[in-house]
Amino acid sequence: MTGAGARGSARVADRVAAAPRPMRWALHLLVVILTVVAVVRGLDRDAALPLVVAGVLLVAGATFIVLPGRPTSGDRTPALLAPALLALTLLAWGGLLALSPEAIWLAFPIFFLLLHALAPRWRMGAVAMALGAAILGWAHHHGFSPAAVAGPTLGALVAVATVLGYEALQRESDARQTLLEEVETTRGLMLAAEREAGVLAERERLARDIHDTITQGLTSIQFLLGAADDVLDADPGRARTHVRLAREAAVTNLVEARRLVQARPPDALAAGLGSALASALEMATAGRGIDARFRSDGAVDAHEPPEDVALALLRIGQSAIANAVEHARPRRLRVTLTHGADEIALDVVDDGAGFDPDARGHDLPDSGRGHGLTAMRARAVSIGATFVVESAPGEGTAVSVSVPLT
Repeated sequence: MTGAGARGSARVADRVAAAPRPMRWALHLLVVILTVVAVVRGLDRDAALPLVVAGVLLVAGATFIVLPGRPTSGDRTPALLAPALLALTLLAWGGLLALSPEAIWLAFPIFFLLLHALAPRWRMGAVAMALGAAILGWAHHHGFSPAAVAGPTLGALVAVATVLGYEALQRESDARQTLLEEVETTRGLMLAAEREAGVLAERERLARDIHDTITQGLTSIQFLLGAADDVLDADPGRARTHVRLAREAAVTNLVEARRLVQARPPDALAAGLGSALASALEMATAGRGIDARFRSDGAVDAHEPPEDVALALLRIGQSAIANAVEHARPRRLRVTLTHGADEIALDVVDDGAGFDPDARGHDLPDSGRGHGLTAMRARAVSIGATFVVESAPGEGTAVSVSVPLT
């Protein structure tokens, strides 16, 4: 068999196997029943034996065309047999038509068989030829009549409309299935992206919290221990004070580390935001010789802000204080918390080295001070606050955050 012939045989076998199993069984049953009817009704003729033989061949051919499944890997037998069996079936039907007009009963399943087994470009022509054969077979025995033409023609039209309608529904079903699969795939990708975004957001939160608490606490501990070492021989009392402050900072950092792991708000907020900011200022400037002061303005009976707002303001304050202490080398540092009627504001002002806020690099995560600014700005945005940084080289820095409470 040539390459083109083999491909054609495979296509016939594939189209046969592609039809749903109920359709294949129904077509096979229809062929069997109508063949039996045609043979039985034609047995009163002289050609009884040829009728039976043709009927058996027709049933056998149609059976093996309709019933096989898709060929398995390495097994091309169905692909090779399907075209031959189809030809055998059509020849057997042609023999029945020549022997008995009752074979016209089989025209309807033959139309389905051709539509079922052949490619779209061949099947309409094959159905037309089968229709012509049915009309000529009847005319051979009884002559032409309108009924002999109308009956098979109507059967052919019904078969074509049924198959085309089913294929249209099948295409729509396949398109819907494909769409559902694409939607499911997209949904999976979106869920994966959401999970990844959640992981990244959690990493960013932890990075900000670690920067604002653990890292700054370790920096203070390192400074205090260094200061204690510097004065250990000359002033043991002062050295012990530095060590005590370092130990307190270590305990505080340990508590903060546990809180971060458990995702709980800092214990310092239990005493109020003002108290937490004052403690953060004291810890960051301990032993550094900085004139650091905290002031709380506004109504004495002012309500504490919501927990998320208080936590964000505390972290912004810690980061601003740490930036001033570590980078600006100020002599004075002022932290002011103002409770207004409809907003709460936090200001951190130092008289240190200052910097140019518009200079490229200060908002980048890989620049020491810039990471603090980036984190502070992100926290301010998360609570709907206004974040302003005012600074100039040699003129100190002022960080201001105001949060509307409405």
